[in-house]
Amino acid sequence: MECSSQDYVPETVNLREYCELIQYGFTQSASEAKIGPKFLRITDIQKNPVDWSTVPYCEISKEDFRKYLLEPGDIVIARTGASTGTSAIYKENMPESVFASYLIRIRPTAAFLPDFVYYFLQSASYKEHVKSIVGGSAQPNANAVQLTNVQIPLMTIEAQKQVCKLLGCLDNNISTNIEMSKTLEEIARAIFKHWFIDFEFPNENGEPYKSSGGEMIDSPLGPIPKGWRIGRIEDVCEVIMGQSPPGSTYNEEGNGLPFFQGNRDFGFRFPNKRIFCSGPTRQAREGDVLISVRAPVGSLNVAQETCCVGRGLAVLRPKEHYGFIFYYLKTQKHRWDAFSSEGTVFGSLRRQDLAQMEVPIPEDRLYYEFNNLVESLDTLTFINEKGINSLTELRDALLPKLMSGEIRVTDIEDKLGRGSNAEST
Repeated sequence: MECSSQDYVPETVNLREYCELIQYGFTQSASEAKIGPKFLRITDIQKNPVDWSTVPYCEISKEDFRKYLLEPGDIVIARTGASTGTSAIYKENMPESVFASYLIRIRPTAAFLPDFVYYFLQSASYKEHVKSIVGGSAQPNANAVQLTNVQIPLMTIEAQKQVCKLLGCLDNNISTNIEMSKTLEEIARAIFKHWFIDFEFPNENGEPYKSSGGEMIDSPLGPIPKGWRIGRIEDVCEVIMGQSPPGSTYNEEGNGLPFFQGNRDFGFRFPNKRIFCSGPTRQAREGDVLISVRAPVGSLNVAQETCCVGRGLAVLRPKEHYGFIFYYLKTQKHRWDAFSSEGTVFGSLRRQDLAQMEVPIPEDRLYYEFNNLVESLDTLTFINEKGINSLTELRDALLPKLMSGEIRVTDIEDKLGRGSNAEST
């Protein structure tokens, strides 16, 4: 198991035999009210890292709390639906949480670092393993035996530490860039709230409108500044409903356009490329707003390039920069609740519901000034997201090579060291 030779190939063992705990999750309804611990579900682990601010809570007895409480180093794996095989690792700095019934908890033995097992579960080989289980099932489903009955490389703990350190470094840089994108969006959202929710946009004299005595008038959406009007989304955007192309056109080799089916594909601002489509039926362009029209209804992203959209999404094509409509819809979570069927998978939003949704439309001057103001912030976010994509691609390219022994961490360090020496001579 040493990593000293160029032709080193690690021994592999059955993951199931190296788990001291394999357990199905807790059956309970989620709650937005803070009535217990966080309640981690499949939908929450679809994004990496988990956004704990969106994870709901659940009511639970003391006995069940002890039974299903996640501990640092525990790994949860989705066992059903389109996310079968998706995993997340629970760490010390995360909120107190139990896990839901469609997740499986595994706890590796001392022979494996939890981080190493987690990275293995992100690898292409493990995804192929899951695909071989669920095949082309319309409702993918796998059990604990199937999901853990897989060969995993058994390296020394020191070798595992080296792999995790390198991949963790890339993940930390990705997380830093994500936080930067969040900060940029928070600035834009704060400006939007100040101008269009608090109505303190600068008047003709550069003073905050409402607190300077600006006149307000009644509207179906409540008081709005004089000169504004109430319109509909279709007044400011072209509305295009997604349509899923034939399954035979899907691929993971990059043939055709990136294909986004729904909220599962959403990243922080831009969707993550996972599947491609060689025969797109409905397309979005760069700068179009993408909105999920199936539960969870109302999630938002922006198209980073021309792409294919499935029936879980709608496209809002703004007549100008996407800033105003994007940030306005970010404030409207309460209006999507009626379409979410109490959070079940059956919630949906029809075209007419979306197109005819009432929105306040400010004077043209404010509309253009705001879009111009946030466009620079959004440009920085776009550049930042490109960096995230590059780091993610590098991590995903290194992962299988490190796991298989094709590349060793020491090989990378040696090359970096030689590069530094060459530069200094």
